[in-house]
Amino acid sequence: MQTIAEIRRNRLEHLIDKHGSIANLNVALGWPRTDPKLAQIRNANTRPGRDKPYQMGDSMAREIEEKLNL
Repeated sequence: MQTIAEIRRNRLEHLIDKHGSIANLNVALGWPRTDPKLAQIRNANTRPGRDKPYQMGDSMAREIEEKLNL
């Protein structure tokens, strides 16, 4: 069974494919084209000074759903 972080990362991958790139998805969300958040989540980069990877929280998930009418 997948964790919520894995499910969100998979769905993020589908959104990136749908929009053609992370940059295009950032623009669709009204974020700066080069905003690193989605790439960090997609790649599960480890956060500096912590042992945990970047993950999409509830508030970001809701924001994405709202802005993309999902």
